[in-house]
Amino acid sequence: MYLTRDLTPALRALVARQAGAVSRRQLVVGGLGRHTVERLTSRWRPFGPGVYFVTQAHVALEPTWESRLWAGLLLGEGGSALPPEAGLPCVGGLAAAVQHRLVARAGEGGPDDRRAFWDSDDIDVYVPPGRRVSPVAGYRFVRSVEPSRAAGAQGELTITGVDDTVLDLADLGGPADAVDWVDRACQRRLPTPQRLMEALEARSRARHRARLRALLRDQVEGLTSQLERIYRDQVERPHALPRARRQARDGQQLLDCDYDWLVVELDGRLGHVEAGRWRDRRRDNRHTVRGRPSLRYGWQECTLTPCEVAWEVGGMLRALGWPGHPTPCADCPPDAAAA
Repeated sequence: MYLTRDLTPALRALVARQAGAVSRRQLVVGGLGRHTVERLTSRWRPFGPGVYFVTQAHVALEPTWESRLWAGLLLGEGGSALPPEAGLPCVGGLAAAVQHRLVARAGEGGPDDRRAFWDSDDIDVYVPPGRRVSPVAGYRFVRSVEPSRAAGAQGELTITGVDDTVLDLADLGGPADAVDWVDRACQRRLPTPQRLMEALEARSRARHRARLRALLRDQVEGLTSQLERIYRDQVERPHALPRARRQARDGQQLLDCDYDWLVVELDGRLGHVEAGRWRDRRRDNRHTVRGRPSLRYGWQECTLTPCEVAWEVGGMLRALGWPGHPTPCADCPPDAAAA
């Protein structure tokens, strides 16, 4: 759909691979004369200085998402004939998160997807520090302060690797945003917590470094969400409950907290609405059928009444054979043990 008979076979293949985007420099290097380049580019849709979307005569085509990503890379070259520097330019930020399926573009999420959609028109492109790039609507050209470790072989669309994408996005927002990006990535098992820790330590600068270190240590332990950390820190530890196995595998499922005698599942908002509730009931029923009762708690119980949750879990564990005993914390009511 992007091809035109005026291009050489090699240039046709290049344009097809780049989803219809091409630069003036590529046309010249590909063997076209100046007059031919001027004639062709006058018919094509410009993305910005020296970069075009190839169309056929009398055919109205709109650039695709992939076309815009390729155009960003070509614009990021800034007309330079030099080879890419340490993987630059490359697509980064939220556009890279879309490519890694960390976040969905507006209108592309499934019915059970409660992630925040990215609906911005701006695409971040990382460029070498010394490269001059003209501003173009729809793009942000960011001078990279870290050597880029772009994912993608030569001739492919280059984006920041998933580890660097997560850490780049964590740098952009506040502490809560940083935690959300790391949790989201680890829940999807895109990078491992250990890989993210190594990438974090390799950076000369990182916002929220101490917080992210502690968070990734929790991820290594198996705590994959803020609710799981709250349960550990406000329910389990202060009341001397046994330490659960986190994210323990049970067939094809992962259990939030496995106490051997008892399963405790924690309901964050993501994954526990609409069809997710039906899956939760099936999981609870399956545990009961196998002789392992389960308790389920959400944000409200764990944050507002953690002591009640602790004594309920502790009482159930004792009834099922746990030889220990929960102990009151400083906030427990005086009659907690009796209740």
